[in-house]
Amino acid sequence: SRLKARKCESMESLKKQRELARRNLQHHGGLLEDPEAKVLLFVGPWAQHAGVEEIAEVLPQILCRHERAQVLLCGLCSDLSGVMAQDMLCRVMSSFPGRLCFLSERFELPEDLRRGVDFLLAPYLSEPIGQSDVEMGFLGVPTIGCAAGALGRMPGVY
Repeated sequence: SRLKARKCESMESLKKQRELARRNLQHHGGLLEDPEAKVLLFVGPWAQHAGVEEIAEVLPQILCRHERAQVLLCGLCSDLSGVMAQDMLCRVMSSFPGRLCFLSERFELPEDLRRGVDFLLAPYLSEPIGQSDVEMGFLGVPTIGCAAGALGRMPGVY
């Protein structure tokens, strides 16, 4: 893995690192810089098997109900479902300025920015767990999955 073990640090030091990482992530992703925001991240192909249709359906509701939520969506469109999902979200993007951002180029999130993520969106329909789930899990970031998808059929607690 690309993650490196770090020495034990104080809780105050970890909180400051997380605040700095969130601020840098918001700046890098084109989101409003809000220290109280909860940042949700999707990294992966915009394709049917990745559950992008589900993301497009629920994100407007999440952003309406949770004023502090910000969403960063990263990845390339790889099928018609991905194009349709992005089109659907582009129509509502103006309703949430600075809270919803697409990075559609090939994107790799540096480790120091990963620490600023609060939740990982992973509503996979076919694969139970991906590399981003594992990498973000090592950083203590919970995954939001789909109970009807592949992650919902996995034993254990996620």
